[in-house]
Amino acid sequence: MTCDEAQAQFEDLLHGRLSEEESQLLRQHLNECPRCLEAFDTAGLIASLIRHRASYHRAPDHLREAILADIRRQSRVAGRLHWALHWLWTTPPALCATTAVVILAIALPLYHRWVTPPPPAAAVVSEVARDYIRLLINYPPHGTDPTEPEQIRQWFQQALGFSPPIHFWGNQDFKLLRGYPTYVMERRAACLIFKTGDVISTLYVFPATDLAIPRENRRQIDGYAPYLATVHERRVLLWKQEDLAYLIVTRLQEAQLDQLFLRIRQP
Repeated sequence: MTCDEAQAQFEDLLHGRLSEEESQLLRQHLNECPRCLEAFDTAGLIASLIRHRASYHRAPDHLREAILADIRRQSRVAGRLHWALHWLWTTPPALCATTAVVILAIALPLYHRWVTPPPPAAAVVSEVARDYIRLLINYPPHGTDPTEPEQIRQWFQQALGFSPPIHFWGNQDFKLLRGYPTYVMERRAACLIFKTGDVISTLYVFPATDLAIPRENRRQIDGYAPYLATVHERRVLLWKQEDLAYLIVTRLQEAQLDQLFLRIRQP
């Protein structure tokens, strides 16, 4: 599969319109091509922005396809702003209102993201959210035997140089699937994968003495106040225990997320 063929199927993959064989081939290509994976992340972000920020306006199919194609081609802020202005002023009057809504919904949040470097906590949240997507693309994951926590601890110690103090190894509500070493912000990190029904949740733990967690956007959970963010319809909880940062990435509802957090947070 070529990159052009893969990118032409992004919309169908996002909306579940591919067969099992087509989906498997596309996911394999995404796993092997970082450039296409980044483009797929962008397509998912655009779909989410249009759905949530322009839900009362349906852009014509040809306009939406043109927006997706142009965003993939643009690699600089100036080019993307030029593209937005071009579409805004050259769209026929009958479509002007819809075009303006769609462009503003896409361009304004992305402009702020492009020109303003994200704070460290936001960068960490964004990276683990992308890692979560990669995990789903390559599901089921490989790793150690989930029934042997001691094996996971030893693997972490050998591969990472540290073994994080993890006290929760799953139960009937949050089944532990795997544990494996990875990287977050170019730092060695431990990852545990849990499953609740059909929902996958990941826990990342890594050294982060210099990571400052924002005071805003805190979620109150039984006396604790972890930082809560939402990225591509996924909830991310971030908190610190001594010199380690902990992050949960999931699509669980808030009540179940609170339960998982308390299981992990409390010894």
